Amino acid sequence: MLKSINPILAPELLWLLAPMGHGDCLVVVDANHPATRIVAATLLGAPDPAAGHESWRGPSAPS
Repeated sequence: MLKSINPILAPELLWLLAPMGHGDCLVVVDANHPATRIVAATLLGAPDPAAGHESWRGPSAPS
C-alpha cells in the first residue's frame, strides 16, 4: 500500500508514472506549450501530426 501519497495524484497518473526509470523525464505543461515547434528544432525531427492532441494520454490503463 502506498502511504503519504497526495490525493491530487489520480490512480491513472500513478499508473503512468510507475514504469518510469531514473533516466526518464516528465514534462507538465499547459495546452499552449509549443511542443511542435520545440520538437522540430531539436534532433528528434518533426512530430507526427497524425498523433493529434490525444498523444499526451499515453497507454490505456488496464480494465
